[in-house]
Amino acid sequence: MQGWVDWAASLGGQRALLAPAILTLGALAIGLLPAATGAVADALGRELRRPELVLLAPACLAFLRWPGLSEPLAAVLVLVGLARWLRDDRGWALALFTVAALTRETSLLVPVGIGLSIAWSTRRLRPALPLAVPAIAYAAWAVVVRIRVGAFPAGSAQMGLPVQGLVQAIPHWGLPEVATFLALAACSWLTWRSRNLVLRNIVVAHLAFLAFLGPLVWWFWWGFGRVTLPLFLLALVGTRTADAESAVSSEADAEQHPLHPAR
Repeated sequence: MQGWVDWAASLGGQRALLAPAILTLGALAIGLLPAATGAVADALGRELRRPELVLLAPACLAFLRWPGLSEPLAAVLVLVGLARWLRDDRGWALALFTVAALTRETSLLVPVGIGLSIAWSTRRLRPALPLAVPAIAYAAWAVVVRIRVGAFPAGSAQMGLPVQGLVQAIPHWGLPEVATFLALAACSWLTWRSRNLVLRNIVVAHLAFLAFLGPLVWWFWWGFGRVTLPLFLLALVGTRTADAESAVSSEADAEQHPLHPAR
């Protein structure tokens, strides 16, 4: 999807316009990341902590060296989709998840996390079935690519046995890789501390996927840092706002009041 957007912005891939279009669209996507993350925070009744830290996410830093990366645009789409889902706007959420998956397939980890939350809370799989729409759309596109060019979009060389890729890559790490890994661990922990079931399961989905990544992804900071961009962003979703806390307290007081109607 990113390539098609760049092609359209450069008026059909005109060489003179292609580079400016890629840079402009990438900068725009990165600029929208705080707003997309803020939409999730607002949907949860929370506040966005230090939105300027978005610019320090590995995927954003990698864009400075390799313009045209699809992760910023995919993250904007999937986070806005998450915000819409949290507000029960399921149609728009599924549409955004689908476009995000076609932009970057790892965006599917967010609806997977939501599906895990639904299955956990309801003990049923059926309510989570609509979340399969983005995966079906991506699979259909992969089949079309296979038919047209004779290869699937992603190679199996990027996957491997659990944790094997990480173990093989660690001895070759430098300071950037160590720093990115520690930042990833910290952001995963901060997101987990949110105590929100959906956010926690998004962390679970990403960490489970990371466990199966091969050494080609783990070898450099920008490899595993790009895949985990949503975790770096969701870590900025802070605690409840004062208004939300007041609303929760008022509701709790009302439930304890003797005149509160039974539910």
